[in-house]
Amino acid sequence: MRELSVLEFCRTDSLFFDITDESAQKDNFTVSLPSGWEVNPGRDWTVCRPPQPFAIPEQGWKIHISATLHTASDILRITAQHLTELGVMFKFLRSESVLRRRSAKNGDRTASGKFITIYPKDDQQTEALLHSLEELVGGLPGPYILSDLRWKKGPLYVRYGAFVWMWGRDSRGVMVPSLKNESGVLVPDERRPVFRPPAWIRVPDFLREAVEARNAATLRDFPYKIDRAMRYSNGGGVYRATELATGRAVLLREARPFAGVDATWGDAVERLEREHWALEQLRGLPCAPEVFEYLTGPEHHYLARAYVEGTPLPAVVAKHHPYATGDRSPGAFRAYTIWALGVVERIEEALRTVHARGVVFGDLHPANVLLRADGSVCFIDLETATSTDESKPQTLGALGYKAPEHLTGRNIDWYAMAVLKLAVFVPIPHAVPWGAEKARQLVEAAASEFALPTAFTGSILTWLSPENLRPGTRRAVDWPDRPDRSDIPDVIARSVLASATPHRRDRLYPGDPMQFMSPGGGLSFGFGAAGTLWALSHLGYDLPIAHVRWLVDQVHTGETGVDDGFITGRAGIAHALDQLGRYELAGRLLEDSLNGIRQEDASHSFSTGTSGVGLSALAHYRATGEERWLDVCADLATSLEKTAVTAHRPGLLNGRTGPALFLLHLHRITNDPAYMIQASEELERDLTLIGTGERLGPGLDGAGGMSMVLDAAMHAGADQFDDRRAAFVSRLDRIPTGFGLWSGRCGTIIARSYHGLTSDAHLRSLGWNAIASNGTSLDFIGDRRFRLSTDLATGSVGALLALASARDSVAHFPLVVNTQ
Repeated sequence: MRELSVLEFCRTDSLFFDITDESAQKDNFTVSLPSGWEVNPGRDWTVCRPPQPFAIPEQGWKIHISATLHTASDILRITAQHLTELGVMFKFLRSESVLRRRSAKNGDRTASGKFITIYPKDDQQTEALLHSLEELVGGLPGPYILSDLRWKKGPLYVRYGAFVWMWGRDSRGVMVPSLKNESGVLVPDERRPVFRPPAWIRVPDFLREAVEARNAATLRDFPYKIDRAMRYSNGGGVYRATELATGRAVLLREARPFAGVDATWGDAVERLEREHWALEQLRGLPCAPEVFEYLTGPEHHYLARAYVEGTPLPAVVAKHHPYATGDRSPGAFRAYTIWALGVVERIEEALRTVHARGVVFGDLHPANVLLRADGSVCFIDLETATSTDESKPQTLGALGYKAPEHLTGRNIDWYAMAVLKLAVFVPIPHAVPWGAEKARQLVEAAASEFALPTAFTGSILTWLSPENLRPGTRRAVDWPDRPDRSDIPDVIARSVLASATPHRRDRLYPGDPMQFMSPGGGLSFGFGAAGTLWALSHLGYDLPIAHVRWLVDQVHTGETGVDDGFITGRAGIAHALDQLGRYELAGRLLEDSLNGIRQEDASHSFSTGTSGVGLSALAHYRATGEERWLDVCADLATSLEKTAVTAHRPGLLNGRTGPALFLLHLHRITNDPAYMIQASEELERDLTLIGTGERLGPGLDGAGGMSMVLDAAMHAGADQFDDRRAAFVSRLDRIPTGFGLWSGRCGTIIARSYHGLTSDAHLRSLGWNAIASNGTSLDFIGDRRFRLSTDLATGSVGALLALASARDSVAHFPLVVNTQ
């Protein structure tokens, strides 16, 4: 999920992720519509429908109008008046804050710039509207909508896509927004940052001129050859290139006008010009790249500077840090401390040099620091740089490193430097904004673990002080060395139950933004009520009747999502219902899941598809003793065998390790060796994919989950996996920077407990994310980092399962084959 999707759910009045309170949202943009028109404000869009009878097609050529802050109100007024006269449905972004969020640097490139969306009834009306709207608003400034075809000089754009929500499966078998192809079959409605209509669609003749104009708008006589794209943002791209005249390596930074806006509505072009100024000021310094030239193309602006051969600081830290290497010997800690203090000293000295040249960096964080092979420091991405004479506040900044609003000028950089010093040792900078007490707790943890000099920790606390970090409510939690043997688990469970909102329909417990990203997300096992209720019941906690009733009532309404698998779909909800003793309802939901995965394009994954349904069905068989469910599982195993293919990525959630786990359970129940052989083949497919260079991280969707399933296979007789299982187990010594089950510390602790390994250091690290959110409550900063989460995959319930696993020396995770 892109950062935009996270920020969309960061309400200022909530410590948890949540949807916008529509009743309290201020609508900067409003329209006056004739009598009979229906106006429906939503989270981001206000939808305007003409009087009934009215029907729009399911899909077609839709029109978008882009706008800037200064043009939005006039464009809306003019366009709304025209569309209401013609009786055409449309929608518009409801407020300035939404427009800024969607236009921000980290915004979705496929959606950025879209201010008004218009739904013509057919191609003829599309053409007529383009001509009439061109006369009214044509030529007004607005960001280029990358996913669309521009009409003349803008701000009008067109794109073929769905007009209503339709759900179909993508190449992974996952349900996604779709449209119908020429045969009426649902296929993904792909929204890419490039104009590319569906293959079966013929571009209408009236758009031919626009297509030709687009194809002709290329860079001519450009002095650089782009070799590869390094990254993209809504503000533009960053490219490795070669200067044609000299052959030297160049880094090109691209800026899109009116896009990638910051808090003051400065766009990417403004920031690129600022970076050009800063690099000119720093010319000749080894800590800044050499600048070559500033260029303007037909659409975008470019800055060419030297390509620096260096490695970003986070990657270098990962090679040395004892948490990342798993070497917890005293010698490893001493060596790292000496190395890290030396690096920090060089960064501080480089920062002083930058300030001496009259430049405030403005966005100092580890990813913007390169270390060359000789150990020297180079700063990159100076797009938010300002003059030391201006004392301007910060407009953009990385989470944890962005200075409090009252700090300006050089102080912005020294604040970020203090956070960087801390993060080099304890890599949780996103916990710093939770207050001075929390920051002090992390500093003390770093000082204790690495024997840091008092002067060094004091230099951090000078900036991460109550004067800079508002004290407010006490957020720090007194975290014991062995939280699994304390009252911490009970406090977590009470806090989760206390956070419930049974009066709401969209979610019961606050969790990851995935709760709001698809229908029924608030019910799901991974992110919603099902997983939380299962875990609390499984661990022996009493559940309020109202909470159980909430889940049951939601299932009865049929709002169980669009997936069929375990983590995000109906099978996981069914498993929770089995745990709660609601066997009949669980069986009905499993039947719905079976109907979904019997389609040819269904996913086979544990998360969304066949193996998740199979595992839930096996658990239902054990709970009810109904033999037909065992027959169902045998049929599912056959379907896996007939269509066995290499997954897009390995792992328990989305790879072939999920089907392997299902088959191993089936083997344990039936003692049929064919299932063990089939499971081994599935594991080999994932291991082959890993062998081709596919990165496998920590946690249950990485080395942890893989090691547990390989171990279960070995206990079933597949001895060929012994060496590879041991290699994955050895990777569990590392302490991940992430928190949750899939790629973080909670999942790693569960896997270590499965293998009978102690986890003292890992358990202490859970306290990094612990927050006292309300009086005696104890919650956790979730995997998305910006807010707290209580769910199973990313938050408190995952921590609860990890603590129970460490206490009991087993893996408390559904459907794991515990062999210890």
